[in-house]
Amino acid sequence: MKQIVCCIALCLALLAGRVKSQPLYFRHYQVENGLSHNTVFCTIQDRQGFMWFGTKDGLNRFDGYNFKVYRNKAGDKKSLGSNLINSLLIDSKGKMWVCTVNGVYSYNKLEESFDLLAFTAGKEAGLIKEDSRGDLWMTLNHILFKFDRKSGEHTAYSGNKTEAKAIMVDYNGDVWVSYHGGLQRYDFKKDSFTFYDLFSKSANRRSKAIAAMHSMDNGIMLVGSDQGLKIFDPRSGTYRDVIRYSADKTDLYIRDIIKSTKEEYWLATESGIYIYNARTGEFNVLRKDHTNPYAVSDDAIYDLFKDKEGSVWATTYFGGINYCDPQNAFFEKFFPNTPGGSLKGSAVREIIQGRTVNELFIGTEDAGLNKFDLSTRRFTHFNSGPGPEEISSTNIHGLLLDGSNLWIGTFNQGIYVKDLNTNRLVKHYIAKPSPGQLTQNYIEVIYKTRSGRILIGTPGGLWQYNGVTDGFDRVSEVAADVFVNAVIEDHEGTIWIASGTGLHYFNPQTKTKGRYQHSDRDTASISSNNIIGIFEDSRRQLWIMTETGLNKYVPGRKAFVKYTVNNGFPSDFMFKMLEDDQGLLWVTSTKGLVRFNSLTGEATIYTTANGLLSDQFNYNSAFKDAAGRLYFGCIKGYISFDPKLIRSVRKPPQVYIIGFQIDNREVALNEEGSPLKQSIITTEKIRLAADQRSISVDFAALSYVAPQTTRYAYKLEGLEKEWTYLKTNRKIYFTKLAPGSYKLRVKSANSAGDWNPVEATLSITVSPPFYASIWAYLFYAAVCSAAVYYGFKNYHFQTQLRSKRRMEHLENEMAREVYQSKIEFFTNITHEIRTPLTLIKAPLEKAISSDSLEEIRKNFELMQKNTDRLLNLTDQLLDFRKIEKEGLKLNFVKANLSVEVREIYTLFRPYAEGRIDNYILILPPTPVYAFIDPEAFHKIMSNLINNAVKYAVNFVQIELRDLSAGDTSFTIEIKNDGALIPAGAYENIFKPFFRVEQTDHKGTGLGLPLAKSLAEIHNGELTIVPDSRFNVFALSLPVHQRIEFDLMEGDQQVTLVAEKELAAQDEGLPVILLVEDHI
Repeated sequence: MKQIVCCIALCLALLAGRVKSQPLYFRHYQVENGLSHNTVFCTIQDRQGFMWFGTKDGLNRFDGYNFKVYRNKAGDKKSLGSNLINSLLIDSKGKMWVCTVNGVYSYNKLEESFDLLAFTAGKEAGLIKEDSRGDLWMTLNHILFKFDRKSGEHTAYSGNKTEAKAIMVDYNGDVWVSYHGGLQRYDFKKDSFTFYDLFSKSANRRSKAIAAMHSMDNGIMLVGSDQGLKIFDPRSGTYRDVIRYSADKTDLYIRDIIKSTKEEYWLATESGIYIYNARTGEFNVLRKDHTNPYAVSDDAIYDLFKDKEGSVWATTYFGGINYCDPQNAFFEKFFPNTPGGSLKGSAVREIIQGRTVNELFIGTEDAGLNKFDLSTRRFTHFNSGPGPEEISSTNIHGLLLDGSNLWIGTFNQGIYVKDLNTNRLVKHYIAKPSPGQLTQNYIEVIYKTRSGRILIGTPGGLWQYNGVTDGFDRVSEVAADVFVNAVIEDHEGTIWIASGTGLHYFNPQTKTKGRYQHSDRDTASISSNNIIGIFEDSRRQLWIMTETGLNKYVPGRKAFVKYTVNNGFPSDFMFKMLEDDQGLLWVTSTKGLVRFNSLTGEATIYTTANGLLSDQFNYNSAFKDAAGRLYFGCIKGYISFDPKLIRSVRKPPQVYIIGFQIDNREVALNEEGSPLKQSIITTEKIRLAADQRSISVDFAALSYVAPQTTRYAYKLEGLEKEWTYLKTNRKIYFTKLAPGSYKLRVKSANSAGDWNPVEATLSITVSPPFYASIWAYLFYAAVCSAAVYYGFKNYHFQTQLRSKRRMEHLENEMAREVYQSKIEFFTNITHEIRTPLTLIKAPLEKAISSDSLEEIRKNFELMQKNTDRLLNLTDQLLDFRKIEKEGLKLNFVKANLSVEVREIYTLFRPYAEGRIDNYILILPPTPVYAFIDPEAFHKIMSNLINNAVKYAVNFVQIELRDLSAGDTSFTIEIKNDGALIPAGAYENIFKPFFRVEQTDHKGTGLGLPLAKSLAEIHNGELTIVPDSRFNVFALSLPVHQRIEFDLMEGDQQVTLVAEKELAAQDEGLPVILLVEDHI
């Protein structure tokens, strides 16, 4: 009886919902990818976009690349209370709540820590939801609780004897709780529940558990139980069973329900994923398949979650996490997996249309020929082998359908022709030495022109099938050594041949032919001589695929425009091209599939991250069917898709800085010495110590569709001026940053190259070492200042001390010298005075004793002469004293210098003639006039001539130099041939009491100082002129003085001559005439 009931129920279930299958592909994340445990109970996505997964062994945060695991840490009250996570919730304020077997925790995203909700401590938290009022509903030890977050109060609802299995808040804000046998709706006003029985019309079963609820847009509820799917109408309180049993006739146990699209709902069951179409009532079942790497990894599905990008995450008990992006499902994959009705071979080389639109022939390079029936979606494989009805090669290199005959080219076994009506091989063409036969068994391509010509491309040139002789004729327009890779006919009937020696062409009608080759000297030439494929688009534009890029032929200029990685292509190695019904070009390469807009130049790249089987495609492997569907072969099978269903690339994702390492060690929060005070995700500024200068930074853009295609760029301001662009790496390193301030900027872009304007930024300050810090510099400055101060002070003190000592020494020396000079002076003065006194005394005594008047007269004259000598000596002493003490006032009058000098010269002539032989005076031919003080002038000249004669050996010369026009001073030189004055004595010789030690002559040491002082009062100078033979003294005095008198003989008036400047200044003022009567 039970079996009959089960069969009836199964039939009803199948009638209610037909099961239909369509391809969906999953990406798997398991412990090998960093997940902490393959048993995953719950999923949530936070506001930033991070995915969170609760497992048996910790909470996992996922950024699309890596998992970060949060576990219980013994003794750490800020960690989770348990590693077993039952449920997750992101509330209306963005806070995450975590249900563990040891209480409910809230996540602090700034500190990356967890805070226990106090009243839940020690209790197993199973479920948690938030209602429209912001209150939390949860199950603790299977009892329902409501937590009022405003008041902090919690209420337990333990009236039911059974445990709560599910909690849901519908679109109206009503709270629903499932119990054994039905549902209860909470009444906020009455604070009570209303029960609804959902098993009253179902087969009587002991278990009546409801684990999942979902409120549809129309208010109808989908209810998942251990007896399948039910549809419940809250308004009428009625329900119906939609599907009760799985395909293996077991009870369908449903754990979770989510809405995928407007009409589709995904059901997490113990028997895989059931996709329910609410409009058609159909189901699509996705189950584990060991032979299919893209199937769901486990049938025990525990949780479903739809993220912000529209992708679905399915967590399992043993298989970890399954990710499915329905938008990437348009790439349908065909690959070898089972011994039954699947594709045989993976390196797909040829794809052509069969005799019907539901039939395709697929040639592989590793397993021979396949036929695919699109209606039944099954493959038929044609055996390869040595038999008469078998193709002897598994490497297919050419397919052509000619009527009912299928031409099959092989890699090394020639050409087979199969009659599809009889399904028998009717021909086998192999190379033969006779005329009209192929010369090689290596076939590269089989092509049929619009006129019906069948062309065969081989490594030994191009051949044409001859139906009359059933043989092959060589195409003469193509050389026999041309390796033919591909052949096409353009709209004009020109045949284009892709070869290893360039691009060949010929037109059978016009008889034109030629070849294009690459030239390094011609930038407009084709990019390579190894041509892989040729395609003519709907605009009659010819495209050439090569190993070094895509080329567009420009017939008017017979030139080529190149497209490479520099134009956004992933690789320069291109295989094949097709055009879709929208005019977009699709190009296969070694690094993905490219959708190329030839009008805008925009290239969109699709890789395995977008759902491809492989990034590397294969030669000559592309086909477009009558419906516009495209097929491309690769090294792992082939894909097909409808280009119209492919959506635009999503907007660029936002990037976050998610990791920060110092010396390759992750920086922990709030540890001793750690620069991080909060999560690196929310950190805006960070200060590093002097020994933390080598850092690395991780970042991630939170898009899970194809994270491998996300592009990144960064710039560290303060170190770099330009952006650095990254293709795959998401970690950047900076080694030994110099102390200073930096700003790290990171941005991200989608696969189309659209950059998100929102950047992730981090301000980084690297502190200098203590010895280079500002405080250290202030200390250094203080120390240096103190050192400089004390150094200068000490230097000043030492300098003063040395100066004092030097002054004392100099004073002592000077005092000694002065004392010595005074002694010498007084000695000399004594001698000077004693001599004339003696000379006066002797004549006086003679005069007293003599009676002769003549003798008395001579004695008196001698006495007078010596008396004059004494007077002259005293006058010199008085004049020098007067000059030294109070200055001497001179009166400048106009004088004839020639007369004055001659008079002084004559005065000393008797004295000189008694001592030397050569006493010479040199005067200019014309008189020289100047304003001088005659008395001072006579004293200067007398001292100079006296010294010259006194210290001469045999020669004294006095020379008055002639004046030239414009001269303002005159010069008199007095020289003698006495002992040369040492150069070191030039400065001292004009000092009082100084005498040259080498001389034997006595003197007072006042003559030259007196002469120099008088010269300076004259506004002139007295100097020694260096000479190797003579002692030369030069006296230079101004011709005019500031105040001067013109008192020449014969004048009847005295004229006062004032300085021109004073005259100009005093013009108009009174004039005083000063006359001295005793000049």
